[in-house]
Amino acid sequence: MHSSVLVNNQSLHGRTLTEIAERVGDAARGVFLRDLTRRGQEVPVTLETRIYLGDVMTLVGATHDVERAAAKVGQVLRYGDRTDIAFLCVLALAQGC
Repeated sequence: MHSSVLVNNQSLHGRTLTEIAERVGDAARGVFLRDLTRRGQEVPVTLETRIYLGDVMTLVGATHDVERAAAKVGQVLRYGDRTDIAFLCVLALAQGC
């Protein structure tokens, strides 16, 4: 299973993937980051890649693992949510970034 997850957890803003993996801990077990997009553009994924509010992560793994990890990162985007991504990104940026 894979899910697109909108990063809206403010405590993750500006942190590297390494730092986020340490913070999320066991909740990330069995979950892999397949893609990362920022403002519609693909971002190269390395351990030092920084994550910002409004980024969209594509997480892959067993359904229960992905849902557990997604809850620590942000909001799972369901099919209908994808049309509202621009609004959500603007809202996230307006709330403190």
